Amino acid sequence: MDGTASLVAAGSLGIHIDSDAAATRWRGERMDYDLGVWVLCNQAKRAREKHDVPAETSAGATCASATP
Repeated sequence: MDGTASLVAAGSLGIHIDSDAAATRWRGERMDYDLGVWVLCNQAKRAREKHDVPAETSAGATCASATP
């Protein structure tokens, strides 16, 4: 897929790519792993609830309740 096709595909998904798309807001601070895991677990939980999928995975792994 060339660059133009990528932009068209992204646009059809509602993703708008401009000159600021690759800009980072990272300033060198350390990763807050507790917060990162909490955010990922909540995203997974919302996705499961949205699609009404059982909480278990094939490996039986689940996200523990965490408070940032």
